[in-house]
Amino acid sequence: MPHSADDQAIIAADIKMARQLGIDTLAEGIENKEQIQQLKEMGATADKNIFGVRLYGTVKNFV
Repeated sequence: MPHSADDQAIIAADIKMARQLGIDTLAEGIENKEQIQQLKEMGATADKNIFGVRLYGTVKNFV
């Protein structure tokens, strides 16, 4: 995840829009635990990293 405040705002907005539409989100390219925590706080539903896919809860509607 980028460290730029603008980039983080765009990511948060994408996650929020997906949630409002009832769509689960999958973040790819996660490199460390800090990024995982940031994504959870933003409301992401899952992440994909070099070890595979990690779900944060019940996933129903991936598009």
